[in-house]
Amino acid sequence: MMNDYIFKTTAVNSDGAKGTAHIIDGIEVKLDHVTKKDRNGTNPEELLALAWATCLSSTLKTVLRSKSIENEIEVRVDVFLKHNEALKRYYFEVNGYIEIKGMPLNEMKQYLKETDERCPISQLISKNTNVTLNVTNF
Repeated sequence: MMNDYIFKTTAVNSDGAKGTAHIIDGIEVKLDHVTKKDRNGTNPEELLALAWATCLSSTLKTVLRSKSIENEIEVRVDVFLKHNEALKRYYFEVNGYIEIKGMPLNEMKQYLKETDERCPISQLISKNTNVTLNVTNF
């Protein structure tokens, strides 16, 4: 059978929000619930923020490099866990921000669009109404 992928990973979690989760043949991550005062582990909110920030940063660097732009960048992602009382369920609000150091906001916007279209995680989540991606100066 021929592989049609570049990389595959498998995450396993049998403990829910407490305990551990792991990547087969990879890292093990301690988990703890977000409402616990003294957490001793991570949670889905933090993992989602790290994943998207890393994907955006890597993609933005690739986009800029292809245009011979060497400015430093910073990417931040805020993930909010919220509760919809009417529907009685939890949901995420996710806001991403990119900054290209030394570049005006209006110029950054053209690179934001290309980055958003090319980042695989953006492709998964960007059509969600609870997700935004913006340019900023931190």
